[in-house]
Amino acid sequence: MEPLFHTFEHIFPMIPVLFLTYLILETIEAKQIQPIILKQSLLSPIIASGTSLIPHCGIPSLFANFYAAGLISLGTLLASFISCSDDMLPIMISTNVPLKEILSILFIKWIAGTGFGTLFHVVVKPKQTDIESLCHEENCGCSSGIWKSAAIHTVKITWTLFLVTLVLEIIMHDAEHLLSAVTMLPSFIQIIFSAFIGLIPSCASSIFLTQLYVNDLLTFSALIAGLCANAGTGLLVLFRVNPEKKDTLRILVLLILSSLTSGIIVSFF
Repeated sequence: MEPLFHTFEHIFPMIPVLFLTYLILETIEAKQIQPIILKQSLLSPIIASGTSLIPHCGIPSLFANFYAAGLISLGTLLASFISCSDDMLPIMISTNVPLKEILSILFIKWIAGTGFGTLFHVVVKPKQTDIESLCHEENCGCSSGIWKSAAIHTVKITWTLFLVTLVLEIIMHDAEHLLSAVTMLPSFIQIIFSAFIGLIPSCASSIFLTQLYVNDLLTFSALIAGLCANAGTGLLVLFRVNPEKKDTLRILVLLILSSLTSGIIVSFF
């Protein structure tokens, strides 16, 4: 029952964010708006990085949908994914982690998100804006109006997120003791292990890593690597809505490389 409870706890707060996201996309498509500034402005990765520090796993999902529709650059998406704080912040506050330490983690994640996000924002050519293809792929009934179409999008994505998150929660719950063996690994291996654990598209992975850290079972650099790789359900949504699967895999690789680099750099301080 615990995995089911956690799944409801994480998915339901996302529903309003998802609905608002699709409502925005449908409005842009219906009005033929061309928000070029979102893709071209160097401020986009900075804003995305700062916004994603808010502990809500629906925010990276919002950016994932925007990217799939071609409204933002790859760098802006990565900035959001890397900076996502998810459940780390409330756990650390509830376990009385010193405020200075919490702010240090948030600052490092913001710097990493902004730095790598800006780099890829400049280097990687942005996608063409194509909301129509996204709607066609989902068969959302755009002709029925933006409100109904947004609701259909939201229901479909929420159902997918619920099922996959439930499976991941069950796996993480059953494998928790086995995964705790990471505490016996050398520092450098911990960084690699944590980064790949962070890739698991579930709030459970960030909770697991944070709990290990607050119990002095995980190094600071390994925590940074894991939390930078964790994008809440953002990766899951991206795999679901982005029609270009090779592009999604490229983003996955860039995310893990950015996270490993962040963890390694922090380990020298």
